[in-house]
Amino acid sequence: MTKEKRNYKDYFITPFIGGIFALTIICFLIKIDSFSTGLIIVLVGSLVLSILIGSLLILTNEYIRPRIQNHFLNHKSIKSLEKLGLNFNETMKCHFGTYRNYDVQILCHFDKTNLIETEYVINIFFDKIDS
Repeated sequence: MTKEKRNYKDYFITPFIGGIFALTIICFLIKIDSFSTGLIIVLVGSLVLSILIGSLLILTNEYIRPRIQNHFLNHKSIKSLEKLGLNFNETMKCHFGTYRNYDVQILCHFDKTNLIETEYVINIFFDKIDS
């Protein structure tokens, strides 16, 4: 599956389906009598909602999130890892190295849909790996 199709599916389909359900419930609560008017409101509203939310998610994940991730990876508390022998690996965007005969990898991970929280993932490999 190409990247564009994944973006379409991940960013636009879910808000469209959610908009259909939400606007259908709103149309029933408002008690719109005409079926065609309600259908137009639900479909057009869901399409606009999907385009708006999907565009914001793409903007955040493609432009804002990498800047935030660079900030967390270059934070002064993470810089002390270099003293332990964990160097920054640019291709994997993580700190990687050997500490006390174990291979250690420290990642800064963002969830795709959560725009605020970040987590640091620490992987300790008990068997040697080829990097």
